[in-house]
Amino acid sequence: MVSRREIESTARVVANGVPRLRLGANIGDTRADIGVAFRINAHSWLNAVLSLSEQGNGGFPTISARVGNVPLPAFVVKPLLLLAQHFAELRAGVQFPRPQDMILAFDAKSDHVTARLALPRGLLYNVLNLAPENDDAIDGVLVDQIYARMTKRLVASPRMDLATVYAEAFKDAPKR
Repeated sequence: MVSRREIESTARVVANGVPRLRLGANIGDTRADIGVAFRINAHSWLNAVLSLSEQGNGGFPTISARVGNVPLPAFVVKPLLLLAQHFAELRAGVQFPRPQDMILAFDAKSDHVTARLALPRGLLYNVLNLAPENDDAIDGVLVDQIYARMTKRLVASPRMDLATVYAEAFKDAPKR
């Protein structure tokens, strides 16, 4: 279970250090929206929202989107997500599991989201391979050290809450 506050904090952490990117999240009674704004140039932003809506059976959510003011229903989003996954796999040099194989259950309430996930070992490390090679904002050695430290902590304390994970992961981060 992840609270609204934890989702908002995650968005800030993910977007931290990426000046052209803004993230936000909104939780409703049956759905969670993840908003992204990407600065194209000094005067223009591309806005998109990905919506996960719970199913009656509590399984894999229906995923729809909006780009700017253009709504994209689930039947349009599904092949676009598969295409994005294909390009991510080409870039990372690994095969990622399908979202419906990782998100086993999804439930949204007004103040939290609950999801049952089946994340394979090494997924985070493979996702890190998507980062640009010339991106000075990402210190690969430091990321490896933090990942190893966090893996040890999570194995020792598997029920650690998200706030504690963030605090531990970023305890040595420079303050701005």
